Amino acid sequence: MPETFYIQCKEPAKSWRFDGSDIVDIAQLELALWKFAKEQNRYWSIFVNGFELPFEYEPDLTTIFDELPQVLEDLLREDEDPAVLDFFEQGTNLILSLRRDGENILVEFQKLPPLTGKRFEHLPETPQAILASDFYEAWFEFLDELFKTLVQQEPSLANDESYLYYTHKINGIKRKACSEMQGNLRRRRDQ
Repeated sequence: MPETFYIQCKEPAKSWRFDGSDIVDIAQLELALWKFAKEQNRYWSIFVNGFELPFEYEPDLTTIFDELPQVLEDLLREDEDPAVLDFFEQGTNLILSLRRDGENILVEFQKLPPLTGKRFEHLPETPQAILASDFYEAWFEFLDELFKTLVQQEPSLANDESYLYYTHKINGIKRKACSEMQGNLRRRRDQ
């Protein structure tokens, strides 16, 4: 069965020199992410049932990075209120409204014409059902690779409080999601 959700990174278009010397009162993890995003100028895409959502690390990943752990945690349970990833930057202006439905996550693309980038015109109006296991697997793989890259770029980050807090939170969500997926597999096997 093909993956219903995955994330793909693309090579940088052009490198930019980042000088963060004038930035104060920012967590070291956020600064490392910002530096990486600016210097690498990488592109990444989310694929939902074959529909590509192309993004850039800066500004798109940096705008959702802080809310991502809460969204991942919220989607571990069914709730009437959707979890939201708001890509609010100019030229993107796209909201992913996500709601858990059993072993699936329903993804609704909320476009804000005329502000939403033309690269998102092809997205359907109807919610897309994806497997929760595909969603979690893709995000955890993407974040693990990002953390590894950030620590290679800034070795002191590995001992930084903001990094340890964020990765601890993600690892806790990962344990819960893996436990849930194993439970789902056992239930299917027992039926």
